[in-house]
Amino acid sequence: MRLFTFSQTLAGAIVAVLAIGGAAIAPPLGGRLAFTSNRDGSTQIYVMNGDGTGVVRLTRTGSNAAPAFSPDGRQIAFPALRDGTWQVYLMNADGTGTVPLTSPPGNSAEPAFSPDGRRIAFDSNRSGIWQIYVMNRDGAGVTPLMMSRTHAFSPAYSPDGRTIVFVSVRDGGSVLATIRADGTRERVLAGPLGGRHGPTFSPDGRRIAFSAGGRGDEQIYVAAADGSHRTQLTKGPRISFGPAFSSDGRWIAFTSDRDGQDQICIMKPDGSEVVRITGPPGASFFPTFQPEVPLAAGHR
Repeated sequence: MRLFTFSQTLAGAIVAVLAIGGAAIAPPLGGRLAFTSNRDGSTQIYVMNGDGTGVVRLTRTGSNAAPAFSPDGRQIAFPALRDGTWQVYLMNADGTGTVPLTSPPGNSAEPAFSPDGRRIAFDSNRSGIWQIYVMNRDGAGVTPLMMSRTHAFSPAYSPDGRTIVFVSVRDGGSVLATIRADGTRERVLAGPLGGRHGPTFSPDGRRIAFSAGGRGDEQIYVAAADGSHRTQLTKGPRISFGPAFSSDGRWIAFTSDRDGQDQICIMKPDGSEVVRITGPPGASFFPTFQPEVPLAAGHR
């Protein structure tokens, strides 16, 4: 994000809230995306179809960012600034029933659901530095995943729920790291990254997409789940960040300012077929796909 920032050293928790030309293309995307935009003046959360049509505003108050769908697609967790601090909230996928999940001290942000939907990982500076915590879906049972002397943020679960990938700040630089969901076996995968926006697993768990690069030159990369075979997907001169895989793994949504303003684009996992799906007024960022959940028998 670029308009509001907790701190320039915080890493991805909330890094910015503030058009790629060409004809619109309707890619074969199932489901919808949630995203953040300031198109109506304040920073709110919206949903839209995979081709950018059917935009609906979900939130109405405060500043809101980085939505995360529950695995069943029925709820959205998101950080919001509403009472002087950033805290994690939960709402239904239609914007109703909003409830706070975290509270002071400190700020909390970047929620990520476990694959079974029972737990939510998030980052918080309640201890004085940004660390990763986990809590129950209702906000109870907050527990630190690990407590280190350096910042850790931007958690994301692996599809099997056994591993959490995150960004850690070490020796003044950020690195990509993983840790078991029980807080053991922390491992550095790649670094230095330079970027501040979080990583995400592919639906099959074999790859991790992330953004890296110095300020003003952040780009999206993909690597094997062990950090090997790192490949750059986007190129400058403008920045691209915040990748999110579609449920079938065939598309990656991301934010790019390649036309001078943050807008949401999609591309194939190899970096090809880049298409912008949002445009002015305002900027749009932090896209995430709504999970495609098969209908149970009798509900087709």
